[in-house]
Amino acid sequence: MKNKQDFILKVEGEGAISSLNRFVHRRFDRSVAVWSDCAGHNILLFVMDGEAMFSGDFDSSSACGATLNRKVILLPAGNPFVVEFQPGCEVLAYSFDSYLPMDASLWTGIARGAEHVADEPVTADIPIALHRELVNVCKNIGAIISNETLTHLA
Repeated sequence: MKNKQDFILKVEGEGAISSLNRFVHRRFDRSVAVWSDCAGHNILLFVMDGEAMFSGDFDSSSACGATLNRKVILLPAGNPFVVEFQPGCEVLAYSFDSYLPMDASLWTGIARGAEHVADEPVTADIPIALHRELVNVCKNIGAIISNETLTHLA
């Protein structure tokens, strides 16, 4: 007899949201926890829609957490983290090694409005103009994946 139980929470490794120097677009249809005990790369994580809970540095005395809803967070390489995505959460992530995938002044503009508290991650609201551009990126990624699938089938 097959077990038809649908688990409420699914756990995945960092690979679910990171592919070096590429945008990764995911929409989670159920609760999913993505974790890393030592992030392999820097990850710029945009929570486009829905809600996610970030927990980091949980193995040290400076454990921290944040609720992400239409926010961006920079997850630094080498640090442990867990991000729990709620059903319907849409995420755009960019994993990179040593440079930001955008002009540094843009990141400064995003983070300028962020309130930084010691031992807490820096999160910032995604500006409306940037959000529009990121929505276009998500649509283009969908088109590319469809085209790659059609090419592969052909």
